[in-house]
Amino acid sequence: MRWVTLGNGKVVTLVFDMHNEYGWKALKETGGTRGEVKGLRYLFGSQVAIFTLDPESSRTRQVPVDGSVVISLDQITVDDIAC
Repeated sequence: MRWVTLGNGKVVTLVFDMHNEYGWKALKETGGTRGEVKGLRYLFGSQVAIFTLDPESSRTRQVPVDGSVVISLDQITVDDIAC
């Protein structure tokens, strides 16, 4: 997660949601009852933008997105992903 303060004093949070549990909805995992919990887009509406690295997967899962992010292989290095 990354926090960025813009020039207008607003804070922007960048969330890498690898399991698609923060954007729209997720399955409730605690409390003994089954159900869903609302994601950030449900709670904050248009204040939240959802982007995907895999538009085909988003379409298949019927997950609406605001746009796609394309990262070509020449834009990353081993150091970007090494632990």
